[in-house]
Amino acid sequence: MKALDGLVAIVTGGGPGLGATVTEHYVAAGASVMICGRNLASLEAVKAKLEPRLGASQRLEIMAADVAVPGQVDALVAETLGRLGRVDALVNNAGIYGPMGGIDEVDWKEWIEAISINLMGTVYPSRAVLPYYLKRGRGKIINISGGATNPLPASPKSVLPPPRPVSTL
Repeated sequence: MKALDGLVAIVTGGGPGLGATVTEHYVAAGASVMICGRNLASLEAVKAKLEPRLGASQRLEIMAADVAVPGQVDALVAETLGRLGRVDALVNNAGIYGPMGGIDEVDWKEWIEAISINLMGTVYPSRAVLPYYLKRGRGKIINISGGATNPLPASPKSVLPPPRPVSTL
């Protein structure tokens, strides 16, 4: 018997990268998993890679969903319950870097999109599973954050920009 036999997890941002790795570990531990992301082709690639590793009682499902859109998140949870019968763990992994640079320089729409995905994309799925968890009396929510542990002030390389002159009064 494996550690997570019979359990079901949702992994957001389950396409390539960390989400695929998390999913791979859940599958190896015996869980069934629903992975979501905005790019259906990347989810299909992860599924194709991991399906041969599934045990007889395991399932791996995919669904295109944007975690920044409440209706899509509600549909994700409903689909998971419908297809897999339960949700034991939610792994909030979806996230983007967003625009790099000073807030006076970056594209404001890109900034708002990053906030929507990185902040609300954690809140919406957590809020969507909460009623189910409260009814069952149990459930796990795991939040993964890459950028919050290391500042990326102005570029993907974490290189500080040269200081700008500051006017004095």
